[in-house]
Amino acid sequence: PRLEAASLATQSDKAAAFDSYLSYGGRWSLEGSVVTHHVEVALLPNLMGAEQRREAALIDGALHLTYRVEPKTGCGRDYRLVWRR
Repeated sequence: PRLEAASLATQSDKAAAFDSYLSYGGRWSLEGSVVTHHVEVALLPNLMGAEQRREAALIDGALHLTYRVEPKTGCGRDYRLVWRR
């Protein structure tokens, strides 16, 4: 659902929005094909001050950033973010 104002949204709508969105920003560095984001601001407070490493590749003119999450459950997930101009 579209949220016009967080103060008017239901708890359920807020939770759904939070579960479907992730953002962070800061400086970045590149070493080989790995880009490291040095997180300065983030939706999730525990990401601030952390480093997020992503494998970077240019494919058909688009930047692909990929990474794998290996939680303690043993069920890993692969993620891909594609940036196009």
